[in-house]
Amino acid sequence: KQHITFKKYFPDHSKESISGSAVREICEDKFGNLWIGTEDAGISKVNHATNEITHYMPTGKRGSISNSNIHGLLAVGNELWVGTFERGLDVIDIKSGKVKKHYRSGPGPNDLKSDFIVTLIQSKQGAIYADTSFGVFRYNAGNDNFDIIKALPQRFYSCLLEDDEGNIWAGTHGDGVWLYNPKTGASRHYINEAGNNNSLSGNFVNALHEDDQKTIWMATEGGGLCRLDKGLNHFTRYTTAEGLPSNFVFKILEDSKHNLWITTSKGLVNMHALTRNFTVYTK
Repeated sequence: KQHITFKKYFPDHSKESISGSAVREICEDKFGNLWIGTEDAGISKVNHATNEITHYMPTGKRGSISNSNIHGLLAVGNELWVGTFERGLDVIDIKSGKVKKHYRSGPGPNDLKSDFIVTLIQSKQGAIYADTSFGVFRYNAGNDNFDIIKALPQRFYSCLLEDDEGNIWAGTHGDGVWLYNPKTGASRHYINEAGNNNSLSGNFVNALHEDDQKTIWMATEGGGLCRLDKGLNHFTRYTTAEGLPSNFVFKILEDSKHNLWITTSKGLVNMHALTRNFTVYTK
């Protein structure tokens, strides 16, 4: 029996309606607002204190977001960085709700090389990384421009993670996972090897997560869920054979009890931290 209840937000034009149905990203800012980016209808901001929901859509006017198809979201102080599909990168002033900066790709050595900004993260050292459909970039605050991370090949990148040691993990669409050490500039590649169960189970990677035991989890399209023990360099695979409802895995989050919450194409999955047993939640 499923005893957990869920509060649901739909684009139903009610007072608690979000703008779109294809939710891509969710992040919280320092003011307690929850920002919800969708692929079909822009951004919704949920005010935790009042439960008021504010919608942001492209209007073509100065200060509006550049696209309704939102991918990366990152709250940095008083700003919300917004990655879009083929319209570049917006920076919103949270207090005013207006776009204050916009970055597009260009031919210069410190320009972005793609307008599809897929994911945004900020490292513990304060560096902002953007993965795109054509490489991973680091923002230069002093010069207000970008450096491409040359140690990572020009691929379609789908997700980013900074681990506890400060390494950057970058998942791709079709080329597995790349590991980058910002201190040394070195990189390492993890990829599916046919016939080798001690390898990544699929090369299309949707999400990365590091748990409280410093283990790296990788969500794949068609290969289920992978756990990488960094110390032993050992992969463990979790698929429908182990109880997942689907091998198409989209996102991984960890709760306060260290259980993992995993979204799949056939429902939400709770993985118990100790037993690794699955509980599946569907409609």
